[in-house]
Amino acid sequence: MAYTYLQLINRALVKINEVEVTSANFATTRGIQTLAKNTVNDAIRDLIGEELEWPFNVASTTQALTVGTQEYAIPTSTRSMDWDSFFIKPINEVTNGEFTSAITSWTDKSAGSGTAAYTSTGNGRARLTGDGTDIGAIEQTLTTTVGEKYRLVCRTYSNDITLSIGTTTGGTNLLSETLTIETDGDGQSFTYTFTATTTTSFLRFGLTSTTAGDVDFVRVSEDRDGRPLALVNQTEWHGSLGSGPSRIVDTRLDSGSWGWPTHVFKTQDDKFGVSPVPAQGNWEVDFDYWTVPSDLSAVGDTTSIPDRYEHILTHRIDYYMLLLRSDPAIADRANKMYTNGVSRMRTELINKPDAIVAK
Repeated sequence: MAYTYLQLINRALVKINEVEVTSANFATTRGIQTLAKNTVNDAIRDLIGEELEWPFNVASTTQALTVGTQEYAIPTSTRSMDWDSFFIKPINEVTNGEFTSAITSWTDKSAGSGTAAYTSTGNGRARLTGDGTDIGAIEQTLTTTVGEKYRLVCRTYSNDITLSIGTTTGGTNLLSETLTIETDGDGQSFTYTFTATTTTSFLRFGLTSTTAGDVDFVRVSEDRDGRPLALVNQTEWHGSLGSGPSRIVDTRLDSGSWGWPTHVFKTQDDKFGVSPVPAQGNWEVDFDYWTVPSDLSAVGDTTSIPDRYEHILTHRIDYYMLLLRSDPAIADRANKMYTNGVSRMRTELINKPDAIVAK
């Protein structure tokens, strides 16, 4: 279990035979105790600073693209970017289609004694129950583009459920399917496509049977495969005369040159750019980056450093505290253990192949 901020502070104080801090006086410490609080964060910054790309500091994010906008800000806590991770894909048009904790964003369209409710079964599902005549149903309005083809994937459990998509509430003119479960008690996944004819499409799941049926998840997006974005050198983007990613083409006042981005490039002002300029607003880019953790501040805060390496962090804390006590020999010993520990962390976390290549 990871040491809390309070525990790290007290470990440092005990090493130099000082009074420990309690949760009651944590906010009003003075002198050596306050110095210990600061030293813990100094040591964490040192350890994090030993490598740009410690794997325990990786974060992922998604940037929605905007029509005609080429450059986007990177997260403010970014320390390093994983430029090989950029991946463009159509956005999921469904809100709360995973039903993780509720069926919010869906309209209850049940009739008679039919019901639509949330169940925590699995990772969360929408549970529909009819009354034998009337339905239990949920519906959501999707924003769609006229003439655009969309792909839907969903998974249902326990009973046959009717799936419909139309241009009006309850409509079936775009898609109407009975999701038949082949094996009772087992879930089944379904995939369909439809072409939007209006800017709003109504997605509905319904069930008449008095035996409940569950919708596990549903996702709808433009019928286009996602793809990695290739990194182009900014110098090449600036200097290209039009073959491939080009600043000349991308900055031209001509929407005809906009399209589905294929490349990503770095900027000098904490942004990234995509090329060509996005022609639609229903695309998004996923990417990974290495973040700078915030300082510990509350009693129970913990670090991102894995538990098995926290003793290395405490060596660095000890080093600072022992220097304060004018004990350079023991301080140097603590620092040497810290340095050796960081070297082992590099070996275990960074300096190893991702895969074995046959020769």
